[in-house]
Amino acid sequence: MSNRFKNAVKESFIEPQDNNINILFIPFFGWLVFLSIIGSIVSYIFPGEYVLIKIWSAIIISIILTVKPMLRICLINKECKRNVDDEQMFEKRLNMMKKRQAYFSAVAEEYSTFDSFIQSSDDWLSIMGIELRVNEKCIDLHIQLDCKEYEDYFIILAEDGMLTVSDIVGWQDEYCCNRLLNIENGKEALEEDVYIKY
Repeated sequence: MSNRFKNAVKESFIEPQDNNINILFIPFFGWLVFLSIIGSIVSYIFPGEYVLIKIWSAIIISIILTVKPMLRICLINKECKRNVDDEQMFEKRLNMMKKRQAYFSAVAEEYSTFDSFIQSSDDWLSIMGIELRVNEKCIDLHIQLDCKEYEDYFIILAEDGMLTVSDIVGWQDEYCCNRLLNIENGKEALEEDVYIKY
């Protein structure tokens, strides 16, 4: 495999194309050179006047030997494009989580006890479709986004004695797994991290 073709495969990992024009253009000149080489080899192996057979043999052999790497490039580009789309969707979701967390924090910071927050906020949370779940160490604000996706925001007691919202958010990721996410760094978190305000 030529260095140019290897570079084409390598670049497809970095900058996936939106169409197949570049995919077909990359090995185009290699096709011409390859056809000439195969044609010469076939002419040497089958000397005589069967020119048409030689030409078609060269074309068929070239197609067989080049279709596999071309399909590999197509699959690589498709996979990379899907990964880019997934990353963009995750960034959009993460930004929305940060906005919700900031809003809930602004509300929670007006209270110093879980009971006072529950008495004051239970009704309007219900009106907004947010389920309030009381746990031993925190209050869980559960948002059901659709039949599968959800987000959980945890109201905890801060060091200053006032309530705040943890940077850890419970959610269902793109693989339909229930996970905890640190919205400050975008990485997976542990359950004990919920009660730490970063």
